[in-house]
Amino acid sequence: MIKIIRKPKYDYLNIDKNDHNHFLRCDYDFKNLILSKYKLTSYCDEGNFFDCANKHKWFFKVKLDDGNFIVEIPLIRKNKDLTYNIYFLNPTAYPKFDDVYYYVDVLEVLKNLNVPVNDIIFINLDIKYIRQEKLEAGKVLKETRFFYNKKNKPLIKIKDYLLEKKSYLKNERNNIIDSIKNNHLRYCSINKNHLYEIKKNNENTYEIKAISIMKDAYKKNIDFNNLSAKNYARIKSEKDKKIFIDKLGLKYWLKNNTSFPITFIDFEWDRYLLPPFYKMKPLDVLCFCFTMYELDEFGNLKFSYFIDKGDCRKEFIEKLLNDISNKGTIFCYNLNGAEALRLKELALLFPKYSQKIYSILDRMVDISDVLSEGLIYDYKMNGNYDLKTLVETFNKISYQDIVIKDGMEAVYKHRQLADNFEENELIKAEIVKYCSYDSYSMYIFYLSMLDFVRSI
Repeated sequence: MIKIIRKPKYDYLNIDKNDHNHFLRCDYDFKNLILSKYKLTSYCDEGNFFDCANKHKWFFKVKLDDGNFIVEIPLIRKNKDLTYNIYFLNPTAYPKFDDVYYYVDVLEVLKNLNVPVNDIIFINLDIKYIRQEKLEAGKVLKETRFFYNKKNKPLIKIKDYLLEKKSYLKNERNNIIDSIKNNHLRYCSINKNHLYEIKKNNENTYEIKAISIMKDAYKKNIDFNNLSAKNYARIKSEKDKKIFIDKLGLKYWLKNNTSFPITFIDFEWDRYLLPPFYKMKPLDVLCFCFTMYELDEFGNLKFSYFIDKGDCRKEFIEKLLNDISNKGTIFCYNLNGAEALRLKELALLFPKYSQKIYSILDRMVDISDVLSEGLIYDYKMNGNYDLKTLVETFNKISYQDIVIKDGMEAVYKHRQLADNFEENELIKAEIVKYCSYDSYSMYIFYLSMLDFVRSI
C-alpha cells in the first residue's frame, strides 16, 4: 500500500525560530498567537483526530489517514452540531489559489473518513493593522472565507470553490498515485504549467508539492516590427551572437541622466511576517544596511556604509541623510521595487525627514533602465536581467569571490547577529562586503557604458 503525505505549504506551526532560513522572518510563536486570538486554554495537540474529537473542541496539527493520503491540518474546531470548521494558515493579506490541491486532498480525506465539514477558513494577516506598543494577536490575525483575485478583491468562497473543483482535481490526484505506483517518477505533470515534485520518504510513503515550470520564451522566427525595444535588443543579440548596443541611444541616456557627484547606492532589508516594532504592519520591511560609492567629476571615489540590528530605522535614515550628497545623480538597480519604495516608507514614518528624503528620490535613476529600454543586451545573459548577471557578463565581476553571494544569504546572516551583534565583526563585514558589491557593480557598469559610447 502506497501512502502520500500532504502537508500545508504554509507550515508556520512548525517554524523553528532558531532556523533563520525562511523568506519571511517570524520572531513569534504562531501557535501561541492563535491560542491568544481564540482565548484557548483547552485543546488537543498533535493527537489522533478521533481521540481528540471525543475530548476537545479545538485540535492543532491533526493527521488523518484515508488509506491513500495522510493529511496534516493546522487547526480544527468542533461545532455544537458535531460538524467541523477547518482552518488553514495563510501568511498573506489576500489568499490566492496557491496550494489548492492540498486543500482538496484534505476535503477528500475528511469525506472518506465521514468527517462532516461545516466551513473552511483561512487565518491570514490584516494588512491594515499597525502595531502599537504590543502585538495584538486578535487584531493582526483575521479570518477569511474567500479566495481573492489579482486586484485583491474577494472572488469566491473557499469551500464553494473547492467543492466545485474537487472532481477535476481529484482526477489529477489519482494521476499522481498512478504515476507513483507504475513508475515511481520523481516528477508528475498535472497540467501544462505545473508539476508535482515527489519525494520518497521510505518504502511506502511519499511527500508531494506543487512546483512551477517556466517555458523558454525565445523564438527564432519573430516579426521584428512588433517587438518592444527590450525584446528587440535581446532577440537581435541572440540572433547575431554578440552584444547589442544602441550607442546613440545610450549616449543620450547617459547625458540626460547623469550629473556629478554620481552616487551608487544599495540597501539590504528583512521582511517580517508579523510586525516586531512600533508602527510596523504585517509583511513590512526593515532596512538594516546600506552601502554607497560617490564619484566626483575628477574620478575620486568615496565609500560609506551603515549596518545595525533591531529597530534601526531612525539610525538608518539619519546616517543616509548625513552621508549622501545634496546634489547629483543617485543610481540604484530596480529602483521602484527596492530603494525608492523603502525611502517612501521611511518618509511616512519620519515626517520631519520627508522633504530631504523626497529630494533624494527626485535625483534617483534606475540604472537597469538601459536594459528595459533596449539600449544594451548580451545574449550571454540568457534572459536574466539581475545585477549579478549584468556585471558578470559585461565586467567579469563574480559574486563567487565573496563569502555571501546573494541577498537572502545576507538576510540569513543578519538574523544570526541578533544576540551578539557587537561581538561578531566578521559577519557584519561579510554583509557589508556583499552589499558593497552591488553598489560597486553599478559603478563598474557605469564606466563600461562610458566606454561603449566614447567613440561616438
